[in-house]
Amino acid sequence: MRREYPEARRSDQQDAIHGVIVRDPYRWLEDLTSAETREWVHEQGILSRSFLDALPLRPAIVERYSRLLRFPEQGLPQIGGQRAFLVESDGVRPRPVLCWRSLPGLGDPHVLIDQEKLEDGREASVVWFAPSPSSALVAYGISEAGSDWHTIRVRGVETGRDLEDRIPRTRFPALAWLPDETGFAYVRFEVSDGDKAAEARLERRTICVHRLGDSPAEDTVLRAAEVPHLRYELRMTDDKGALAVTEIEPRNRHTNVRWLDLASGQERILIDGFTGVHRVLGNDSGAFYVLTTLGAPNGRIVRTSAGQGQNDWVVVVPESAGAIESAALVQDVLVVSYTEDVVSHLILFSTSGRELARPALPAPGTVLAVRGNRRDEQYFVLFTSVSQPPTVLSGSVSGDDLSCPWQRRLPFEPLEFETAIDFCSSKDGTRVPVIRSWKKGTWISPQTPTLLHGYGGFGISQTPRFRAEHLLWMDMGGQVATACVRGGTEYGRAWHQAGVRERRQNVFDDFIAAAEWLVEQRLASTRTLVAEGRSAGGHLVGTCVVQRPDLFAAVFAASGVYDMLRFHRFGAGGLWASEHGSPDDPAMVPILHGYSPYHNAGEHVEYPAVLLSVGAGDDRVHPSHSYKFGAALQRAQDGDAPILVRIDQGVGHGPGTPRDKRIRETADEIAFLASAIRWTPQLD
Repeated sequence: MRREYPEARRSDQQDAIHGVIVRDPYRWLEDLTSAETREWVHEQGILSRSFLDALPLRPAIVERYSRLLRFPEQGLPQIGGQRAFLVESDGVRPRPVLCWRSLPGLGDPHVLIDQEKLEDGREASVVWFAPSPSSALVAYGISEAGSDWHTIRVRGVETGRDLEDRIPRTRFPALAWLPDETGFAYVRFEVSDGDKAAEARLERRTICVHRLGDSPAEDTVLRAAEVPHLRYELRMTDDKGALAVTEIEPRNRHTNVRWLDLASGQERILIDGFTGVHRVLGNDSGAFYVLTTLGAPNGRIVRTSAGQGQNDWVVVVPESAGAIESAALVQDVLVVSYTEDVVSHLILFSTSGRELARPALPAPGTVLAVRGNRRDEQYFVLFTSVSQPPTVLSGSVSGDDLSCPWQRRLPFEPLEFETAIDFCSSKDGTRVPVIRSWKKGTWISPQTPTLLHGYGGFGISQTPRFRAEHLLWMDMGGQVATACVRGGTEYGRAWHQAGVRERRQNVFDDFIAAAEWLVEQRLASTRTLVAEGRSAGGHLVGTCVVQRPDLFAAVFAASGVYDMLRFHRFGAGGLWASEHGSPDDPAMVPILHGYSPYHNAGEHVEYPAVLLSVGAGDDRVHPSHSYKFGAALQRAQDGDAPILVRIDQGVGHGPGTPRDKRIRETADEIAFLASAIRWTPQLD
C-alpha cells in the first residue's frame, strides 16, 4: 500500500540550459525561509521522527552504541615550542577539549579550551587550531551550529584567556603565524551574495596579515585572488624568512607555489603553470622539498629552488607502485606514508634519497597523517584500522620503531574483528578493491546483513579505517564492506581523475559492481544488502539507488548533492567543478542531467527503503538538495518501503556535531536499515 507523504507542490518550472530542457518542479524548496518550505520541513520532521522513534530496535542500539563510544580519543598533535597541542575526548562528555602536553614524553594533559564552556553556547565548536612557534599563543576557529563559517580567535596558553582579536567570516583553516608572533597570515573570503550563510557563494579569497590588537579592517592585503574560487594554503618557511603560498585552481585542483618575503614584499615563483598537485614539506635556505604529482601520478618528492622552475628539480623520493598519501620533513629525514592495494606503509628517507627505515605499523590499516617539528627528531603518526580507533603513534627519525605514548582501554576487543581485502571487476574491467570486515564467529552467507559503504570523490581514499557505526553493525552480527571506488586516491591521482567530470559514471559503476559482486559471491543478497554514504558518499549512494533500485534493500544517504544542474549556485558548490564539471559548461550539461539523482527519480518506481539525513544549518551542501530529492523520491515511490527525510536542526555538514546528536543519527540509521531487512539481532 502506497504511503501518504506530506504534500509537496509541483510547479511547472523548467529551464533550457545549453539546449537541454531541465524540469525543476520543487525549486521552491530552495527558499529555506519561505513559509511553504518551513511547513514542508516541519511535516517531514514529524513523519521521520514518528517512524524512527517507533522502531523497536532503536533504544537498544542507542545503549549499545553509547557503550562502544566510551573510550578516550586523541587527535594528531600540532607542535609549538616544547608543547604538543591536541584535541582529546574522554568518550563521555559531549564535546572534546583542546589540551597541551609537554614534549618529548607527552606528559599530563592541560586543558586549554573546554568547548562546553565557550560563551557562544552549546552549539559552538572549535573546528581547527594553530599554535604559535613558541607555543605562547594558539589561534583557533569557532563554528556555530555546524557552520563552515568560522571566527578566528587567539588564546594565551599561560593565561587561558582569549585576546581581544576577533576575525569573522573566514572559512576552512588557512593560517600561518609570523615568526615574531606579533600576528599571522590568514585567508578571508569576499562573499558575493549577502550574509545568508547557507546561500553565500564563495568566489574570491584574500591573503591578509593580521597584527594582534588591530582591527581586521586594518589588516594588510598580501594577495587578492584573480581567479574565481582560487584557494590558498599557507606555510611559513622553516628558515622563517618567507611565506609559502600554495594556490589551488578550481577545475583540476592543480597547484602553483609562490614564495612571499614578508619583509620586502618580494614574490618569487617556486612552481607555476597549474600542471600538477604540489605540497611544500619544508626548506633549507633556498632549497625546497616538495611532494608533487607532476610527471608522477602516484607522487614523488623533489628538491627545487625558488625562481628556478623545473630546471633544477632533483628527485629525492621517486614514484613507486604505491601512492604517497602524506609526508613530513623532520630534521633532515622525510617521513613518507604510502598505500599499496589500500593498505598503508611507512618509510623514512634521508634528504639525499637514501632509505633509512621501514617502521612497522600495528596492523593492516591506514596512516591518516604524519607530522613533526623540523628541529626535533620526534614525529607522530595517526593510525587507524577497521577495528582500531585513530591512535597516535610516536617515532624517532634515528630509529625504526613506533610506540603509543599512552595506553587506553577500549570497550571492545579489536582482535575480535577480521578483515579481508577482495577485488571485483567494474563495468569497464577496472579492478576495484572491496574491504570486508566482520566479527569473528559471524557466518558469512547470503543471509548475512551486509552494509556497503562508499565515498568516491575529492581524492579522499577509503582505506581500512575505524568508523564507530560500522563497528556497531559488526558487533550486532553483520558484515561491513567498503567499495574503494574511483574518485579517491587509493591508486594515486590517476584513480582520482578517472572518477571526475565526464568520467563520473565510473564511480557509480564501481559501487554497483561491488554490490553485484557481493551478491554473486553469495556474501550477501539483495534482501540483506544495504548501502550508506555521507557527503560525497551520500551523492554516490543516492545516484546508485536511482540507477539500480533493485540492488539494495535499503539506503542511508547523508548530506549529499542531488541536483547536479544547480549545485554551483549555493554554498561551497562553486568549488566542486573540479569533481562534477560545471553546469555552465555546455559539454557537461547533458552528462550531469543524465545522472542527476533528483532529475532521474522517475515515475512509479519501486524503490527500496531510503533515509535521507541532512543538517538544516548545512552551508557546505545546501539542504535543498535533500529536500528536493526527498520530495521527488516520495512522489515516485510505487512500493511499500518508506522514503524519509530526516532533518537535524542546529547541525551543519558534520564537523563539530555534539556526541549526543551523533549517537541519535547513528541510532536512526542503523535501526532504519535493520528494520528494512527485517533484522532483529539480540542486543544485551
